[in-house]
Amino acid sequence: RMSMQGFANSVRAIELKMRNFSVSARNLGLDLIKLGVVLGTPVAFGVKQFADFEKALARVSSFLQGQNTLLPQIKNEILAMSDAMGVAATELATGYAEILSANIDPSQAMEILSQTTKGAIGNTVEFNDQLRATLVLLKAYSASGLSAAKATELIRVSVEKGYIDATQFAESLGAVAGEAGSVGISA
Repeated sequence: RMSMQGFANSVRAIELKMRNFSVSARNLGLDLIKLGVVLGTPVAFGVKQFADFEKALARVSSFLQGQNTLLPQIKNEILAMSDAMGVAATELATGYAEILSANIDPSQAMEILSQTTKGAIGNTVEFNDQLRATLVLLKAYSASGLSAAKATELIRVSVEKGYIDATQFAESLGAVAGEAGSVGISA
């Protein structure tokens, strides 16, 4: 038989163990919450990027007009380009959609996207400005067969020579390139 004192000591020991367990469980819970925040932020960011990428691909699909079988290949090429060039896949997919919206054939769009991306990186210019300038040049000089590589080279040289910065180039080009192309001025 246990004495009253022994029983009281056992109860206190159990209470102490339960208190320690409670503190440990609370600390573990707090640590898991912290870990969830640390791990959850990139996961949430990744989910948003994925959703934005899929939305951009849906826009690409809307321009393919019956050629939707090309979409998986386009998606894979954009992801590969993103990895190789360090440009966000969503930005590239959005750019691809912009190229298609300019009534450029999908068979040429990936090369234009690639050249535009290289040009933006080489010119340290915003991708959208580079894309807009490239598309304006390609449309204005379509009759002369201007290539995307040549268009991005023209932009690079203009920026490099200090004639104009790339953003200004993209903004002002639309006003003059169409007119220049229509009157026979070559690139």
